[in-house]
Amino acid sequence: MLACGLLLLWAAAQSNHSANRLRSKYHLTQTVYLDNAPPEVAFTTVALGAFNGLLADFLWMRAMGLQEGGKYFEAVQLADWITKLQPRFTLVWLFQAWNMAYNISVEFPFDANRGWEDRWHWVQRGSELLREDGMKYNPNDPELYRELAWIFFDKMGGQNDDANMYYKQQWAKQMTELFDGPKPDYASLIAAPKTVEALRKDAQVAALLDSLAADGVDFAEDYLRIKDEQLDVPAAAKKKIADPANKAACDRVSLYARAATLRGKYQTDPAEMQQLDKDYGELEWRLPEAHGVYWTIKGAALDPKDTSIHSLNNDRVLLHALESNFERGHVLFMTEEGVPLTDNNPNVVPKLHEYWDKLEERYPEDKDSLEVGHLNYLRAAVRMLTLFNRTSEAQKYFDLLKKRRPRDFGAIPDIQEFTLREFSKDIAEGSGQKDTYNFIMGTLHRLYLYLAVGEADQAAGSDQFAKWVYDRYMAKWADKPSRHLPPFATMKKTMLDLCLKEFPPALRDRLQEQANMARGGGR
Repeated sequence: MLACGLLLLWAAAQSNHSANRLRSKYHLTQTVYLDNAPPEVAFTTVALGAFNGLLADFLWMRAMGLQEGGKYFEAVQLADWITKLQPRFTLVWLFQAWNMAYNISVEFPFDANRGWEDRWHWVQRGSELLREDGMKYNPNDPELYRELAWIFFDKMGGQNDDANMYYKQQWAKQMTELFDGPKPDYASLIAAPKTVEALRKDAQVAALLDSLAADGVDFAEDYLRIKDEQLDVPAAAKKKIADPANKAACDRVSLYARAATLRGKYQTDPAEMQQLDKDYGELEWRLPEAHGVYWTIKGAALDPKDTSIHSLNNDRVLLHALESNFERGHVLFMTEEGVPLTDNNPNVVPKLHEYWDKLEERYPEDKDSLEVGHLNYLRAAVRMLTLFNRTSEAQKYFDLLKKRRPRDFGAIPDIQEFTLREFSKDIAEGSGQKDTYNFIMGTLHRLYLYLAVGEADQAAGSDQFAKWVYDRYMAKWADKPSRHLPPFATMKKTMLDLCLKEFPPALRDRLQEQANMARGGGR
């Protein structure tokens, strides 16, 4: 009996080896390595062979238990083993990325020495895991793309995390370095050499790379680290890099390294970025929200005809990402610390309106709720475009509002009256002098901020709107001098003086220059 059992076990093993060879031959599996796994896991993996799915199931149940018990770090290690055992098990990649970005990250409070660096590390690890590993094994699973998009516009782009401004600062820093400025030069990035061999076709570049290699420096591979002073290089190499005669070659290497990093580490194609700018309005790629759009589109493109719940979820994520770009997708100013100060992005208004129309057509069963959301968006667009002094565009969408909902908007004579009514709760014109004064002063603060950053249209729009509110209030209380506000010019001068005192030096200098040109004043 024992001999028979051993014979059957041997036969099963031989059959298993044969099956494994066929899987390898036809690329139906991949070799699995368990780095730093405990001996019992490594042994069981070898012993189980093709049945390592059983081990993955066991580890998955254990990881879930650790997760529910708040033992996030232990769950990370188990999940890592599962991804090696079953790399095409999408759920574990989602679990691992979420755990890193949302659970482990918040275990690190602000540190007096390191700030939010440790928390940012885990948020990055979550996004990198999906982008660099999960998608490598599961390139056609939209769930991974949607989850990555969510991390970008919720965790990094949102405001729920205490460290959200640090995330935005670090992401803007990384993107600015890759773009070599505030915006990507698509033509250069797209045309950049994609391999070192292609880069070396430039004789001057090849000579520089060979010369630096003699000093022990792999300039093409380590360019960005050298630029950021994260890698020590010999004095002789530094001298060659700084030599004006090598500037053109260094610029070529810089372009190659930046484009290669964008495509490699960040898995982001500059040609696809350029296309998104055409499709959805010019996006601000230094902000996480733009990358949320990028990954949502990538996921949705995997099955564009799909009308399942997955497709609906993708559309909702994309809508949220586009609205985030509408609300805060424009960088007004980078602070001295490198934190982006954001504002509404009027460039996405037409494309977002078109997208709302497409959603209403695509999901007729949800047309009523989508129409309400669309109308609310159009109201916000008219308000924003009016405040940005883009009157013709504001009028276009105001006319559309009146056409689509005449009962609610048909009697409103113009965009001035519409905008004043939209802000009536904020203005609180019926409740008192103080509320209206504060509202006008807040609008004037934006006026001078816009002037300081060179946004002339927005400044003019804020000036105009503040005067509308002022005139409306003063007309309402014309017969009660005790409720009058100070002269409008006085209010502007008061806010200008305050801004010149409180703005950061760079903004203060720009505002002073503008004030000297315009001499302040009011209408």
